[in-house]
Amino acid sequence: MQNRKLLDQPQPLEPPNHRAKRGLLLAIALLAMSIAALAVRLPAVPRAQIDEVLRRESRLLAALSGKESERGDHMSAILLALEALPDPRLRQNRPLTVEAEAALRHAWLQNREVAGMIGHDATVTTASFSPDGTRIVTASLDGTARVWDASGRPIATMPGHGAWVTAANFSPDGTRIITTSAGGLVTGSKGWTAGVWDLSGRPLATLTEQVGGATVGGFRYYGVLNVTVSRHPGSIWDLPGSSVTNLSGHRGWITVARFSPDGSRIVTASEEGIAQVWTLSGDLVATLTGHTGRVTDAGFNPNGSQVVIVSDDGTARVWPLSGPSPSATLVTGHTGRVKDARFSPDDSRIVIVSDDGTARVWDISGPTPAVSPLAGQTGWVSAASFSPDGSRIVTASRDHTARVWDLSGNIITTLIGHTGRVTDARFSPDGTQIVTAATDKTARVWDLSGLSADPLAVPFSSDATRAVTASADGAIGDYAFPELSDLIKEIRDHLPRCLTRAQWSNFGVATSDGDRDAVPTPAAHGLCPR
Repeated sequence: MQNRKLLDQPQPLEPPNHRAKRGLLLAIALLAMSIAALAVRLPAVPRAQIDEVLRRESRLLAALSGKESERGDHMSAILLALEALPDPRLRQNRPLTVEAEAALRHAWLQNREVAGMIGHDATVTTASFSPDGTRIVTASLDGTARVWDASGRPIATMPGHGAWVTAANFSPDGTRIITTSAGGLVTGSKGWTAGVWDLSGRPLATLTEQVGGATVGGFRYYGVLNVTVSRHPGSIWDLPGSSVTNLSGHRGWITVARFSPDGSRIVTASEEGIAQVWTLSGDLVATLTGHTGRVTDAGFNPNGSQVVIVSDDGTARVWPLSGPSPSATLVTGHTGRVKDARFSPDDSRIVIVSDDGTARVWDISGPTPAVSPLAGQTGWVSAASFSPDGSRIVTASRDHTARVWDLSGNIITTLIGHTGRVTDARFSPDGTQIVTAATDKTARVWDLSGLSADPLAVPFSSDATRAVTASADGAIGDYAFPELSDLIKEIRDHLPRCLTRAQWSNFGVATSDGDRDAVPTPAAHGLCPR
């Protein structure tokens, strides 16, 4: 949905005014009864009386829309405002109220949710953009991976996984996809497997291990990929699916394997608490020790000169890979298992996610690491990553939100709309969008344009046709909205989703039978079911 980003309110979630909301819901229920009663004796009821009841319902729906906007779920606010407005295309023959029009315009100005990937039958575990930003690949516990265009239109499905698909990623040139599954692929094997696919969903290679679990290291630039298997040596595979090199040296389960950015080296880590760096021919370059717990993640910095290792012992270590006797920079402070770490594009920082429910940014450019906590999520943080230019960080959380932060730990914006825990969040290659995945069986795309404007206010004209913005940098903007009918058409033509039956029920509106938590897709003309 193409809209103007004139306003963003980077504030923590606050509980709604429950008393006011209960009053609104009760009023809507009473109005619904009134409308039903009027419908029974419609021939005898003056049109003016019917219109007055419909106006009252419109104002109440507009008030609910305002509550959702205050909460930060601007797409749900748009959907409620649309219900409050007349629409001749949908035979929604109600009088126009200025409250409903203002609610729609206000929510539209603030909305950042622009696309939805709806179609999976279970939790979406990961979602990521292609290198050119035109496609998205999702992995799901429903046993499939899927490819979508950036507007949410499905392109291809990769079926045949015997169980959960835990990850899916594009190759560096964007022409292939690698998936990891907890069960056999098209060959029907029972172990953990990895599969390589083209963008149409056609399988190109199946990399199968019958024992233990597989950890996919990803693609090398020239078509080599790496898979490591628990209780076995790591293996480097070529694309026909042949194992070409074994990486023997770990004594415990291998938990992580990743290529260096130039594809010339591989880092592996294991539950015995060490990490090892290898050449593609299987020669051991370095053994990195010091942790007292299982190593949960390891990865190279952007130029391949350093490796970060994180562990169950609550610490991270950053190792340089040059010099006669490299020593690690120790990062401490988390109170739980450290499970994920990523370098910033300029190598000066790392963002760490821990089971203590937090994410923290560490500046490692000086002799002593300096921390900026990312405080504000009300649930455990599931994932974190830097923007391509390194100026922002996105976190995914079990509180159903993703948040965008600056490097000092200030919240820039909160992305609200998922109805389940957010499992993954990643920037687009140009940094202008974010894709999120969640347990509500969907992935969603969010537009970040206009975040730097930092508007302070958006007062409306009395007829709700114009808005004025004033920002902290002294800029003042005057925006004239399109005609209401044109705005409604634009919004309905690009709706990414509808409200769930559970949401309608929470708003006090009766719904049809069906899965209460399923996120519906809009039908023709942007018509949403209840």
